Amino acid sequence: MKILKVGLLSLAMIGMISINAKAEEITVGIEGMTCQACVNKVTERLMAINGIEKVEVDLENKTANLKVSDDMHIPESLIKTVITSTGFVYTGGDGFMDMMPQEVQDVNMKVEEAKQTAENLKNTAEETKKTVSSFWDMFK
Repeated sequence: MKILKVGLLSLAMIGMISINAKAEEITVGIEGMTCQACVNKVTERLMAINGIEKVEVDLENKTANLKVSDDMHIPESLIKTVITSTGFVYTGGDGFMDMMPQEVQDVNMKVEEAKQTAENLKNTAEETKKTVSSFWDMFK
């Protein structure tokens, strides 16, 4: 049973690593709000998320600014789920990357660098293959 709990906790932590907020603010886009009742509904639902201290919904700009508690981990997917389950359309967020722990940002940068290196190697391999093929064609 203890192993199961540790495994579930590990899975939960993996899913929740998308945000590591330190009293930071994030902005999310929300489509479909038409009135103050919509604003109240979104505000109420977002405030119910553990770790969100303050919600300011802007009906005109179709956004919500969220203040997140120190050292709270809130996945972007949770915010998206709350907004969509409230009947509105989540159109993306700003500030999620800024709130990630530096270690996670570093890993993400390394992954992007590795992808670029892999693409460069693939291109080099294709060029080498063409060169070798041309070289062998000279002896045919």
